[in-house]
Amino acid sequence: MRSRVPGGAAWLAAADGALSGPALVDRWTPPDLPSSALLRTLTHQAPVEEMAFSLDGTRLATVDISGRVRVWDASSGAQVWELPRRSRMKELAFGNDGAHLLTVDGDGIVDGWDLTTGSELHQFFPGKCRAAAFSADGSRLFTALEDGAVTTWDTATGVRLNEFQEPVSSSGRLLVSQDGTTLVFSRRGGMRSYSCDAGTGGDLETLQGRPVAVTADGAHVATVQGGSVSIWSTSSSVRLQELRDCLDVTVAAFNADGTALATGNREGVVEVWDLATRTRTRRFHHGSLCSSLGFSADGLRLTSASMDKTVRIWDLATSSVQPQEIPVGVAAVLY
Repeated sequence: MRSRVPGGAAWLAAADGALSGPALVDRWTPPDLPSSALLRTLTHQAPVEEMAFSLDGTRLATVDISGRVRVWDASSGAQVWELPRRSRMKELAFGNDGAHLLTVDGDGIVDGWDLTTGSELHQFFPGKCRAAAFSADGSRLFTALEDGAVTTWDTATGVRLNEFQEPVSSSGRLLVSQDGTTLVFSRRGGMRSYSCDAGTGGDLETLQGRPVAVTADGAHVATVQGGSVSIWSTSSSVRLQELRDCLDVTVAAFNADGTALATGNREGVVEVWDLATRTRTRRFHHGSLCSSLGFSADGLRLTSASMDKTVRIWDLATSSVQPQEIPVGVAAVLY
């Protein structure tokens, strides 16, 4: 209400001195008003499903449900490349040098693309995938195949590096730590953590909920159940923290050092949590169901993708957006 009253500051001062009792408080910027933290909006022609940053944070790749892949300059918001339309894409990642892009399409075909020339560099076919995920530097691809095999591939050569049998839930995801050493996934009856380097895995029997994010070092995984998000140790299966009042969370992401967690929900609400204090430090309204989230490497920006056909880049460098709470006496409420 106060946000929409002309001369709101003067009105507020007068009302605060004259009225007492129940109060209405502007806790957050109303969702239909522009947020001062919104740096940029990137637009697709269809709902956006996935996105990935280059390691240096200068480029952002996005894919929508029609299969259209675009690469953007993360600073200016200019589109710098578009992939020729293919079958629906599952995953994408930048190569370590940021000069080429890797994609997995709906048929399980992996392609490498030169972003300077737009040409296809190489292609290989791991098999029909239930789920797929790249390491952050694009050097490895992890696939959950229809035959129950979970396989690690070298994306430059298409060579299989290792494989083990572990049927992944058909509705589940593969979560890969940023360093590419830990894989977490849902399977029938629970979750499993797998050490990619040691070639060993362990059941996460006590974990509750659906896995949505893993820390960069693979030490912790976030799960969603009901209206809460839990943080677990992947080595001991001990619950370390629980964040309450997280309703209808669809996606989440840790920052680089694992001290903050961002969540996005079905209503398009994006929240950032300080894990040391278990408090919300930011809240943004994207506008529709959040499909993907990601922090920049320096933790100063957060990017959210949504079913409203947009990707939004938010500024986290400014002071906390927790607003000052000022009581306003209620004289009347109009409907």
